[in-house]
Amino acid sequence: MPDSDSETNEQTRGLPLTPLDEAHLARAQTLTDIASAALDGLTAKATQPCAAFLSGAQELLSLAERLVDQTVIVHRERGESWETIGEQAGISRQAAHDRWAATVGAWTLTGRRRTGINAIPADILLPGLDEWYQQYDPARPRPVSATLDSSADPAARLAAQQQREEAAQLRAQTEEPTSTATREAWVAYTAAVGTGSADEKRAAWAAAHLTRATLYDRLAAAEGPMGAEAKRAAGKQRSIAREILDGSRDAQDPQPFLDTYQRINAAWNDLSTPERTGSPKEIAEHIARRLDGVSVTTVSKHLDRLLRTKAAPLPLNLSEATDEATAREMAQYLVQFIDAATFWAQMATTLLTGYLMAAALDDASLDTVHRWSAHPDDAGFVELLRTGCSPESPLPADVEAILSADPATRHGVLATAATALQHATEC
Repeated sequence: MPDSDSETNEQTRGLPLTPLDEAHLARAQTLTDIASAALDGLTAKATQPCAAFLSGAQELLSLAERLVDQTVIVHRERGESWETIGEQAGISRQAAHDRWAATVGAWTLTGRRRTGINAIPADILLPGLDEWYQQYDPARPRPVSATLDSSADPAARLAAQQQREEAAQLRAQTEEPTSTATREAWVAYTAAVGTGSADEKRAAWAAAHLTRATLYDRLAAAEGPMGAEAKRAAGKQRSIAREILDGSRDAQDPQPFLDTYQRINAAWNDLSTPERTGSPKEIAEHIARRLDGVSVTTVSKHLDRLLRTKAAPLPLNLSEATDEATAREMAQYLVQFIDAATFWAQMATTLLTGYLMAAALDDASLDTVHRWSAHPDDAGFVELLRTGCSPESPLPADVEAILSADPATRHGVLATAATALQHATEC
């Protein structure tokens, strides 16, 4: 009979480590890069051009910032709270969350494993890291590998990979078909209002949200210490179900699935031309009169963004985006005009930065950017980024990570980026 341990080892060859060890290994890679860069700077001659010293210092600063992000991910994988992380960073819990939540969210949505150019399989990477360290401390056997328990535990790696796959499947299921099912249940209930089947359809509407809550519960369990967002989503679905059953969420609400901004946008579309040409205060009053439970003050808070989205397309001089800073500034300018959650906006900004910079480097037009956006499997433009970006820039790897993310995540980022591109025109 074949040896079961040998079979497990063969199954796990090339698989990522457990999420905590993957996060720790990413940090180890950056620490090695920092040490190598520091040693290069230490041995540089004083007569070298000033630009070489400055670029070396900037590279170290960039690597240090990456190390901080990776260290926060390690802390979160260990189950530490934002309050604890804030204390260690000398800032408040909220400030820590605001600063690193998107970074941690991106790590979670891309499978809690290393991605991009640094995603060398651990089985290949670790012997080299051990050898590199032993140049300075030959007496320590497996100095880096020994810190990563799953590097020598194939069963743990296999279980972690199965958990990743389960999380990706569950995340896709929370988007479709369950979101469609809740809408269909609501439509069925609205059609049954005033009939003998209304109570039955109301219960089915609530049950659809409870089914979605259960999926989020399973997703939270699959994501372990990174499942806080899924837990919140499960709680929201149960809250909606309770409101449906107690009658506080009624079919008479014309937009029960839309957030406040989307409801305001829908009301704007119902305004007459004279109503749209008044002052912002008058427009807010017209919209508030059309929406139950939304005050003029609330409408006013959203109105500036809304009016900007209704403006003419934004002219972009794409040829100026040959450097990353300019390309990112253009991307941020486009994304500010759409309604998107912070995580999706940040991810879309990164992807658009890559699109715009690659197009500028290739002397391409905005039509090419739209083509890349519509055909995400054609990622040849990333090679342009590798040529045009500085060696320490994470942009090419970040773009690759987005395009290789699980289907639900990739779809969300691409949809956000495509919506932002609708506001652009070339000048």
